[in-house]
Amino acid sequence: MSATIFASDVPLSLPAEEQCWRPFREPTYAFCVTLYNEGLPAFEATIRSLLSAVGHFHRQWGRESGFSVICVIADGRDQLDPRVAAVLRSAGLTATAAMVLAGAEVYPSVRKTGELLSSLGMDPGLEDEGGSKRVGLVVVVKDRNLGKLQSHDLFFATICRQLQPTYCFQIDCGTALEPDVLGKLAARMERSPDVAALALRILPAAPQPDDGLVVSWQYVDFALQKSIGWPFEMACGYLSVVPGQASVYRWNALESGGSLGQGLSDDAPLQAYLRGAETSNPLARLMFLAEDRVIGSHLVMGGGRRWQLGYAPEAGATTDSCPTLAELLRQRRRWRNSALACLVSLFGQWRRYLARQGWNGRRGWMFSAALAGQLLLALKGFFAPAQLLGLVAVLVSMLSAVRIAPAFGLIRGIFVAALVGQLILLPVGRTAWRLTNLPGRVRRAAQLLTSGLLLGGLLLLLPINAVALLLLAPAAALISLRLTLPAGGIAAIADIPLLPFVYLGMESVLSAYSWWNFNDVSWGTKGIRRTHTDSQVARRLQHWRNRWFSGWVMTNSVLAITAFCVRGAVSSALNPVTEVLCLADGMIAMLGLLCVLGRRWWRRYE
Repeated sequence: MSATIFASDVPLSLPAEEQCWRPFREPTYAFCVTLYNEGLPAFEATIRSLLSAVGHFHRQWGRESGFSVICVIADGRDQLDPRVAAVLRSAGLTATAAMVLAGAEVYPSVRKTGELLSSLGMDPGLEDEGGSKRVGLVVVVKDRNLGKLQSHDLFFATICRQLQPTYCFQIDCGTALEPDVLGKLAARMERSPDVAALALRILPAAPQPDDGLVVSWQYVDFALQKSIGWPFEMACGYLSVVPGQASVYRWNALESGGSLGQGLSDDAPLQAYLRGAETSNPLARLMFLAEDRVIGSHLVMGGGRRWQLGYAPEAGATTDSCPTLAELLRQRRRWRNSALACLVSLFGQWRRYLARQGWNGRRGWMFSAALAGQLLLALKGFFAPAQLLGLVAVLVSMLSAVRIAPAFGLIRGIFVAALVGQLILLPVGRTAWRLTNLPGRVRRAAQLLTSGLLLGGLLLLLPINAVALLLLAPAAALISLRLTLPAGGIAAIADIPLLPFVYLGMESVLSAYSWWNFNDVSWGTKGIRRTHTDSQVARRLQHWRNRWFSGWVMTNSVLAITAFCVRGAVSSALNPVTEVLCLADGMIAMLGLLCVLGRRWWRRYE
């Protein structure tokens, strides 16, 4: 990163810089849309949703006098999709004289939302959503790809410093906002002056029955994170990530950490974030694979005012899924390895943070509780293979148990038949076995039937006592999912049979790939699979990879052997691994549910 040219270091080439930015001053929202090689459909979906949301916000939320600016940053002229470039050119958005900034061309203009959509070749359809509202548009085209961090430097440290917006919004190309999102976020920010940033409830589109296992699993994973994981983190006191897919920041918090009017001071969260990626630091290289985690930690841990990160599940956005398993593996490798590096960094700052806050202070205890929660979630993911094999051990024990009564033999046969049926109905994809190519309603009915038979067989074959029902503790997550997901979300999750086994199996595969490629610090997705790494840094990363991967394999192997060889402490039908991890699942689900219920109760009386 040290060789990267930062825009904040290079002045604008035009002498009338102040005059150029004057029409864009002090907007309510400034949006950063990062664009690399995404296609025209993804670009259109994001721009249309932004213009619709801006029109709805200024018309329906009493902000008629407000103003918003959308900044589209193309990270590399040679990688920009030709159709997107043609649309921008035909709309006149890149035809005017450009300002030059750190090798990037900057094209500012002001348009009405409806007219802008028409010029982009999209159906306006915004008459009832503020289609006549004027919006600022800034198109930035970089000569070559310099990374997302440099795009953030262009937007936050240079453009936003000129604009002085109330809120900064970052959104990836391919993510679409719900129309009423901006008003909900602004209202939440105004009610919570200590919140520096808010994460949205981001989900992929609900999968169709024939979309395949990769797409369906991603929806389940996002749904569990937004309905259980993030509420659990909020209950513990610290949200680990403010996602770059769609999130909003208070500009005051980024710019000066709470000291208005002082610009980018040395201890400002934004300054620390932009200057923090050093090529000589392997941990930083891993951390900055997830810039959204780093900037959030700087907001919370930095000097000045004590900011908090928040989660707004009422504000929804739809993002795109990875279409193939290979793309999903590379994406999750980046996410998981950077999350682990950020967690290690937080633990490294623990003692210093406690000393600054006071060892017995409330903030110190809250931060310690938050770290404990983060560690619990990390361990849950780390032991996914052991939990999967522990559940298999429970099934083997249950089905091999000797029962004298003929009724138990019949129940066992029905249970095995239901297991086979669920395996046949797995949404492997459009080219799956012919038995899966059933009409949607028939397939869903078959799934519900086999799921009911499995659950009934489980309750009948297990020794009936209250403690043995520990296996069902994670089912508390269903309530939180129902309260958080949009309509149809639960039905989409129900389309995946054998859910715990499928989910944990995919978790194990993704973890194995991530840990084995722990030394890979390339972006991975969108075709960016290579990066320059100093030889010393590469050797240290390789050493870390070897130790971490071998420890992961050995630990899960020991726990798997334990699951098959040791009976449970509370039920002979279970095993210690299943008991502990199911209890942890239940606790996480319950705390997440309490946070969701508390938020809903608070909104009722706000």
